[in-house]
Amino acid sequence: IEAAKQLHKKSNKTLFLCRLKSNYQLTLNKGSIEDIITELVQKYARNKKNITFKFDQSSSSFIMIDASIISTSLSYIIDNAIKHSNENDEIKLKIETTDSYVTVLIIDNGSGFSDNNKGIIFDEFNNPDISHHSQGLGISLAIARRVATLHGGSLTIKDNSPRGAIFKFQISNNI
Repeated sequence: IEAAKQLHKKSNKTLFLCRLKSNYQLTLNKGSIEDIITELVQKYARNKKNITFKFDQSSSSFIMIDASIISTSLSYIIDNAIKHSNENDEIKLKIETTDSYVTVLIIDNGSGFSDNNKGIIFDEFNNPDISHHSQGLGISLAIARRVATLHGGSLTIKDNSPRGAIFKFQISNNI
């Protein structure tokens, strides 16, 4: 039964990526990135690695977004941060807003990424971590990047010194 659930989950991710790549039409409604992150922090608060989350929520600002796929994308990035973090670590979530963009930073203290892997981590079906590859298809971050792009933004990664990664999920501040 577990294998069937995993196959179903992987199939759904693959189909979702295909839909995103073929003229996907966003369902835009006024939404709050802060509210989405608050829900995700609550969802992931009880995790097997006892990882805590630090999210300094400011007042909610509303922009036009497809909230369900933004939430899915951010959950994939948080999942990734949890997988690559150590027990009892802390993951920080921060929102930065400018006139042009709303940026969500997901900051972990995990193993980080080599320079070679930074170039391919967002490629579809290309997961450089073989042990992790057995758990997934390597498309979650490709989906997250596609969603950011559809919202007029981007998804990038950089080092979190001295260790870990900082994912920068940026979307257009369209209001």
